[in-house]
Amino acid sequence: MSATIDVLFPSPYIESENQLFLDVKGGSKDNKVPLILYPQKDVNNQKFVFQQLPDGSHLITALHSGKAIDVSGGSDNDGAAVIQYSYHDLASNQWWFVLPAARDGYVKLVCNHSEKCLDVPGAHFSSETNVQQHRDNGTQAQMFKLIAV
Repeated sequence: MSATIDVLFPSPYIESENQLFLDVKGGSKDNKVPLILYPQKDVNNQKFVFQQLPDGSHLITALHSGKAIDVSGGSDNDGAAVIQYSYHDLASNQWWFVLPAARDGYVKLVCNHSEKCLDVPGAHFSSETNVQQHRDNGTQAQMFKLIAV
């Protein structure tokens, strides 16, 4: 795994293409709620806290709920949903490496347990698209910007 990037500002937005942002659907605080793309609003369910762990990965939590970005069921499969879920110790499906992407200013988020990237299915950048994990394919569907709040 290449060198991780330090996230130096608190509670950034995570932006994809077409000015769509990672969002906990409906601002819910429940477990198993999907992460989607949504136009930017000044709401805390679009802001995330990055806590760096000793191995260089990050626990990424939603500011509004304090719940972690999680791969549903701890799956290793391409297409597994990315959700919010209560943090639980030793949950490597909740630990993400922040790595440089092929495009300047962008990062890719790689799940520790599966080594798969946060991904927009089929590069379908439209409002309310659920995000997933998928093997690294170097496409814009796996490139995100961290935007300071």
